[in-house]
Amino acid sequence: MGQFDDFSNPWSASNSQWFNEEYTNFDTKSKHPNNDIWSKGNINHDRWFSSVEDKFSKPNVKLQQNTIKINILDTVESVTITHIQTNIGSSYRITNNKLTLNKFSRGVYYLKVFTKSEGVYDTQFYVDGFHPKTTLEFKKVDFDFELIRVKFDTEGLPTFPEGDLAQTFVSTDIIKIQFNPTDEFSYLSDEFTPELTKLGFGYKDIIWKVRGITKNDGNVEIQKSDLEFIHSFKPKPINRPTSGSRTPNSPIKYIVTATLLGLNKSFELEQDEIDILRQEYIDFNTNWKPKRDDIYEDNGRWNTGNYGYIASQTENVFANLLSQLENNWNTSYPNIVINVSSSYRNPRRNKEVGSNTVNSRHTKGRAMDVTISNPTKTKWVALKQAANDTDINGVNAHCDQSGTFVDNRCEDANHIHIQW
Repeated sequence: MGQFDDFSNPWSASNSQWFNEEYTNFDTKSKHPNNDIWSKGNINHDRWFSSVEDKFSKPNVKLQQNTIKINILDTVESVTITHIQTNIGSSYRITNNKLTLNKFSRGVYYLKVFTKSEGVYDTQFYVDGFHPKTTLEFKKVDFDFELIRVKFDTEGLPTFPEGDLAQTFVSTDIIKIQFNPTDEFSYLSDEFTPELTKLGFGYKDIIWKVRGITKNDGNVEIQKSDLEFIHSFKPKPINRPTSGSRTPNSPIKYIVTATLLGLNKSFELEQDEIDILRQEYIDFNTNWKPKRDDIYEDNGRWNTGNYGYIASQTENVFANLLSQLENNWNTSYPNIVINVSSSYRNPRRNKEVGSNTVNSRHTKGRAMDVTISNPTKTKWVALKQAANDTDINGVNAHCDQSGTFVDNRCEDANHIHIQW
């Protein structure tokens, strides 16, 4: 017989039959006059057990003669059983959802059940006297559920994103994961499934957990939900990178689990490339933070940086602007090629190239820098005018010297900066 205090390892005392031993390590032994069990110290067992019998009468635990029947939603692989008064317990492997033990003495027992789906179920049961042989019988209830992502539109109606859209997010989102019985498939029902209601269980018995997968994913902030079957939370990632870089960030990842009566289901969340890009704006706390509709797939010309996408505060006009610019330029200089030196830059790329302006128009998809070979003041002025002659809404071109406008001395420029 040994002290059991390591619930993290269900095999730490596998199959040890501590119920077969006498209680020989009590601090003080005194024979109870009424029920022939050992008592410890000066505890009044009659008073103690009578006060806890009702408290530990669980709706899911039924005592029938020498059998303790417990409903469960998954196959049981192991259990730990601890006598609450003495804090003595052991672990057991389970075969065919049954376990028979010898010499079950009177008392309240803490039962921790480990299931095939890596779920854990805790309960207590009360034994009212000495039993030479007792069987724990786990009855698997025919019930299953899934976890799904749910969003609500402006009118409060639910939508259920699928595929990558169900998994991805940014840290300003409030993420809602719904518990959904697969046999009934009745979304957003206020009534719990009848199979479990009759066993005395409801949505309040679901054990929700959310954890970050990498060390920088951090924790989450639980949000109040008006619906018991929806778990709401806001991501709280840590150590977000705001240094300059020419490589993409890693995605933030979380795993959400829901456990009910030992059945454990999980739902994984992982940012896709679009939301990794959007997250940079949140990390830098820019004054414009793009929505998914503001992200455009890139053909490789406008973003030579970190991602295969660009963000634009207006429509993606890069191709249209360059086409018009080249047409205007070629009327005067048909043999001189215009080179795009910079267009869209994500925030980390923007910092890497030396910009100190976190809210640069380049990060908003509203700027383009162009150069030509063998420039002169005349050519710079002509190129600036060719840009201003395009029909892009709000276009405004400048002679630029490494980030400083030099329109009054274009001969000192090293590129033309075009913004809109």
